[in-house]
Amino acid sequence: AKDGTFIIWDVFAEKRISSHISPTGGFTGLELAADQVQVVTVGLDRKLQFWDVRQQSPAQVVDKSHDDICTAVAASAGSEIVATGGADWAVRVWDFKTGAFLCEGDVHSGAVNRLAFSDEDWRRLVSVGEDGFVTFW
Repeated sequence: AKDGTFIIWDVFAEKRISSHISPTGGFTGLELAADQVQVVTVGLDRKLQFWDVRQQSPAQVVDKSHDDICTAVAASAGSEIVATGGADWAVRVWDFKTGAFLCEGDVHSGAVNRLAFSDEDWRRLVSVGEDGFVTFW
């Protein structure tokens, strides 16, 4: 949420499991990892944050992951890598385990609105920009 919180629910039991607060700003994107224990968030503060839902604070934070607001995030099906998109028009790829920057692509002429990895091949990524372009990486 834009207030900097996200909540994990057990929808079958209708029970809140955990709640988490980012001390530095609101979220614009959230991705649950395949293990359903790790969460990756991006937000207004330009940070890429890696969370373990069993803990209250982020396990790892990448400051200034983009030059402007982070607008999208996606994790590969096996959680090998994470992609982020920003209002700076860039798509960046990160190592899921270490948070290390891997590569960047600049093909959009507007904010990146959505990212998705192929379920069959984690090396295939699609980005959708405010400019109307759909890019296959």
